[in-house]
Amino acid sequence: MNLETYSYPKGLHLLESWQAGSKEAKAEIKSVFDAAISGSFDGNFSVLAPTNEVHATASVHMLALAILNDLYGVT
Repeated sequence: MNLETYSYPKGLHLLESWQAGSKEAKAEIKSVFDAAISGSFDGNFSVLAPTNEVHATASVHMLALAILNDLYGVT
């Protein structure tokens, strides 16, 4: 799976469809999360964020938790 497939705006549209209750979007997001959980994207986590920019991640973490809850029942 190539994460570039979900670069803007496709990833955003996928999230919008999932939030609207689309079963197809939920299945597609689950395939991305399954790949991440299995380690397919581990290399991405070795890339450091630029130090000359501001990074905020709290809301993204909450979104990921909401998706994990919906897909796998993680609480």
